[in-house]
Amino acid sequence: MILVSRSHNIWAGDSMTHHDDDSHHQYDVLLTDPDLRTALSNIGVFVSDYTTGRSVPSRLWLDQGLAENDTGADLDWLEQVHPDDRERVAAAVNRVIAGEIDSFDEVFRFRRPDGAYRWVVTRGTSVTKDEDGKAAFFIGLDIDISRFKSVEHQLQRQNDQLDTLQDIVAVIGASLNLEETVHRILEETKRILPYDTATVQLLEDGRLHVIGCYGFAHPDEIMTLSFPHPERGSLSTAAIDSRSPCLSANVVEDFPALIQPDPEHPIVSWMGIPLIRHDEVFGLMALDSYRENTYTEEHRRLAGTVGVHIALALENARLHDETYEMAMSDTLTGAGSRRRFQVEGRLLYEKAQREGSSVCALMLDIDHFKAVNDRFGHDTGDVILKRIAAACMDVLRGSDVFARYGGEEFVILLPGSANQDGQQLGQRMCDTIRTLYHEEIDQPVTVSIGVACEVPARGNDLDTLVHRADTALYQAKSNGRDQVVVGEPVAR
Repeated sequence: MILVSRSHNIWAGDSMTHHDDDSHHQYDVLLTDPDLRTALSNIGVFVSDYTTGRSVPSRLWLDQGLAENDTGADLDWLEQVHPDDRERVAAAVNRVIAGEIDSFDEVFRFRRPDGAYRWVVTRGTSVTKDEDGKAAFFIGLDIDISRFKSVEHQLQRQNDQLDTLQDIVAVIGASLNLEETVHRILEETKRILPYDTATVQLLEDGRLHVIGCYGFAHPDEIMTLSFPHPERGSLSTAAIDSRSPCLSANVVEDFPALIQPDPEHPIVSWMGIPLIRHDEVFGLMALDSYRENTYTEEHRRLAGTVGVHIALALENARLHDETYEMAMSDTLTGAGSRRRFQVEGRLLYEKAQREGSSVCALMLDIDHFKAVNDRFGHDTGDVILKRIAAACMDVLRGSDVFARYGGEEFVILLPGSANQDGQQLGQRMCDTIRTLYHEEIDQPVTVSIGVACEVPARGNDLDTLVHRADTALYQAKSNGRDQVVVGEPVAR
């Protein structure tokens, strides 16, 4: 690239020695031999003799649409330099013009005639000077490094994607709560895969059930959706069957039956990511876009990678939830376990303590249940136990805690309830259970219930409240069973 012309005497050096005319003219062959000029130009070399105005432009210079004799005396060529690079390149040129430096070595973007930019590295130096110390003969090299920059950019983008992916994996794997994990998956995936709306779906009993969604105007409605699998022509079925991410640039053409939750913003592009663990597909993440041709092969590649980690995070959360549920549930009756009562009951008790609200505990015991087991067998006893537990759960609120405390004994915690509430509920349970029909034994079964209520004071705890309810239960049994006894209020 010919930077400037000799006519302005702007090339100068501060460390070069003066060369005589013979030394200067030894380079004339570079300018006068036609074959050599062509060869030099084709490999990117440019030559300028500022004493005579002769020059050899590089092929890149000519490709830029600049004339062979357009040496840029007024630096017009800088207008073709990218705006972000122009100030830096101009500063370097001006330093050469001022004689502050001998060489030019810059990397910048140069606008081609079609408007696109190419990356260029230009290096050059003065090989002779005139008697004023100005550059007399300048040789340089223009190299188009656009391909290398493209590779560099691609590598940098892949490195950035890897960093983002590592962040995503860390975030989505940080929770073992299934609901929170699904929420994190939906939020974090958007950092690496574009979408307007998205769902996470689990495959159970031949249907894909939505367990999480993002971006929808009416998410509650989306959470009720489920889709048959397999389904003829379904994109979800295609993704699951292929066991790899499936793309659609236009779902209206590819799968007209796709549900469109928002007619004002129809889904146009779609990508399904099958969720696979232990060689089994257990779900799908579906990404929706309102624009055509949103998803590319690069997105497919990224989806395949992130899908592995999404599947792992979901499986871990599901296993944790299942294990927690097993530990917190009584497998026979479906009631909570004693452990659940200790965890959730204590939280409710401490909440009542902070708020100064009342809380009520009920202890329930099935009357003469040992005799039922001894006479009819434990299998029959288990059936009756489950029936009574189900009857109790039918009359409880969602905020109440109901747990099997041991054997035929159950415990109930009623937040925000006083003695009268506990007594009324206990009586209702007694009456309901007394009327249950047990065809296995053809006789009624009754229960005794003890009730204790309080506004938790400082120093009190759940165990004390339960003990008071247990004492009341003992009194109910002593009084003849099939009844409710309310314990004495706690002294304050």
